[in-house]
Amino acid sequence: MRLISAMQSVADAVHLVGLDWMAPARRPFARAARKELRALRFRSQARVRPVPLAEYIGRVSAEPQADVVVPPATLRLDEIAGPAYFYTLGALCRAQAPNFILEIGTYLGFGTLTLALNSGADCRIVTIDLPPRVALESMARLRPDDQYLVHRSRSRVGEAFAGQPSAVKIKQVLTDSTSIGFADLLPCAELVFIDGAHSFEAVKSDTENALTILAAGGLIIWDDYGPVCPGVVRFLDDLSREWQLFQIEGTNFVVYRQGQ
Repeated sequence: MRLISAMQSVADAVHLVGLDWMAPARRPFARAARKELRALRFRSQARVRPVPLAEYIGRVSAEPQADVVVPPATLRLDEIAGPAYFYTLGALCRAQAPNFILEIGTYLGFGTLTLALNSGADCRIVTIDLPPRVALESMARLRPDDQYLVHRSRSRVGEAFAGQPSAVKIKQVLTDSTSIGFADLLPCAELVFIDGAHSFEAVKSDTENALTILAAGGLIIWDDYGPVCPGVVRFLDDLSREWQLFQIEGTNFVVYRQGQ
């Protein structure tokens, strides 16, 4: 029986590899399957401990949670992330109940909008992204895929929350997050969402900067702990040797709560 099972596994692998060539119409499925396999292999080797979202929410707050609000379906989300991504981000924000949020990496603003929709009326959000004309030295420090995202979004930064009622909570700051000191400019933050440049050096800089304003009991959320962002993975794996980090199951989010 084990031999038959092993032979079937080999046959499935060969079939997967051959999908691109043997059945062109199924190439998208082949790419999706290979992506999932890479993700599963990464999860099996990841250093940061995974926890279910509900379990982690219980660590953050014992209060009953209101329903999470995700960006409206009328906005195009398919090119950014799926509903589970925004639900998780919104749930973490609701549990933390911050008065001030710092987001590093606005991009189109869907994450910013999610944070605004799931925070109190008096909460204030500062979201940082590069300016329309990015300095050459800033671009030179970016990975090629980050450079692509910067070029793609220059005229669209923050478009998701523009005109939304909750946008009154949001202040955009267009600058290089690695070139300013947060402690000189911003109040203490109960929640910091780090989703800017994805190199080891950039994530390290943003994290160290964020720590200068992180409130007692404050929550840091990092995105992109996965195989396509090795710099993020290396930084968080190193950090996990000193801090108690958790990866939210089924997502690329890693979280840390001050004093927990």
